[in-house]
Amino acid sequence: ARAAMKLSVVIIDYHQPDVLSICLEALVEELAMLEAEVVVVENGLTDLVALCGNLPPSCRCSFVFNERNVGFARAVNQGLRVSRGEFLLVLNPDVVVCPGAVERLLETLETDPRVGLAAPCLLDADGSLQYSCRRFYTLSALLASRLPFQPFLGQTLRRHLMMDCCHDREVAVDWVLGASFLLRRRVLEELGGLDERYFLYFEDVDLCRSLAERGYEVRYVPAARMYHHHARQSSRTFGLNSVVLHHGVSLLRYARKWGWKDLVRGGAKRQ
Repeated sequence: ARAAMKLSVVIIDYHQPDVLSICLEALVEELAMLEAEVVVVENGLTDLVALCGNLPPSCRCSFVFNERNVGFARAVNQGLRVSRGEFLLVLNPDVVVCPGAVERLLETLETDPRVGLAAPCLLDADGSLQYSCRRFYTLSALLASRLPFQPFLGQTLRRHLMMDCCHDREVAVDWVLGASFLLRRRVLEELGGLDERYFLYFEDVDLCRSLAERGYEVRYVPAARMYHHHARQSSRTFGLNSVVLHHGVSLLRYARKWGWKDLVRGGAKRQ
């Protein structure tokens, strides 16, 4: 039964029962007055005892268990297929929702049909701003995001991270981090779900690029606040490891899909 309730929250977890518990505790209170469900997609073999032992007593969840890590995009699509909400909130388990954040995102989508995706303001644990809304990548921005090049391309990186903009007002942006975003079920189904060719990284860029291609707006909503305890492994490491390899492979797939010229000029539009 599709669209049988207002909201489905889909959390993609990977062996983080303690972190997931904190995320769910915040959601229990936030969703109390909403017609909502929570679907957790466990991306790999999981210690069920540790997982169930960390669940908040008042939290009711549905689970999808994968025997292996199938990647972020595919896991989101699994959540889409088993969920029933008119709206879909995708969360990382390391995100803690602040009071009123979900309702504020819902209000943005419900009042403006041009908006295809709404994203919150993400904060570090100390309350400082994370630059989670971005301009589309350019080749210089890609170089600037790697540590050896940052001293030489600081202004390029600041522009890519939209550090030259005011983050206190609601605004249309090119793309947002996939740690937390809300969109309509029908819009995601219209896109055919997330592109599963991305195992990790660039699925969020690709999603926003696809929305822009269809005339939808990606909206940054600073009144909706969430804490994001992320690791940022890809930007902290320049050496060859699995994180960097996943990032590189996804970049190549993105460039192949949208074209290198599109990457050079920075996507469909510029903010």
